[in-house]
Amino acid sequence: MESGDWRSQLQADSRKRIMNRIMDTLRSHMQVYSDEGLQELRKIAVSIEEKVFIAATSESDYMRKVCFKILTIETRSQYAANSVTVNPSALLDFTNGEDWQEELYEKIKAMKDLYLQDLNDLNLKILHKLQQHNSVPQQLNNEQIEKLKVFKNMLERFMAFLQIPKRNILPNYKDKLSTYEDQIVRVINLNRRKPVPNQ
Repeated sequence: MESGDWRSQLQADSRKRIMNRIMDTLRSHMQVYSDEGLQELRKIAVSIEEKVFIAATSESDYMRKVCFKILTIETRSQYAANSVTVNPSALLDFTNGEDWQEELYEKIKAMKDLYLQDLNDLNLKILHKLQQHNSVPQQLNNEQIEKLKVFKNMLERFMAFLQIPKRNILPNYKDKLSTYEDQIVRVINLNRRKPVPNQ
């Protein structure tokens, strides 16, 4: 089945049920009493469903994305609760306005373009040192070997982070991003000035 076919076969009432489910989730996590507030919530629910429908690649992907959005509303609404009581559209910040996952993915991708090659080069140098040690064991003592292994593990964690698939990006990565970038830059800069085995 072509990727476009599932959209035409998804019944309008199925989409309406999904939209109502999103609406119910929004209402259960916010104190909205006025008709105006409820209308605002309905607009948000419609907008979320529409965005998911457009972004999905299949019916199962659509359902997965819907569940993820609902989970996002449930887990993040507590942070927005105070402002949402006054202004329901504040919820758009993390459910609809800017897709936080896409935004984080783009930032990580930019970091990947900047730093992955340097990290990979450093990792290869460490690997080379460890292989040299295996063939000529007396070159490095055990403490140096352990330091190299720890450093190599850290580099591999950084490289894995920079290559994370979009679907695995979690909301709390937003807070960690600048710390990760600072650490990566520090590691790269230190090792441009000093020989790697001394780290």
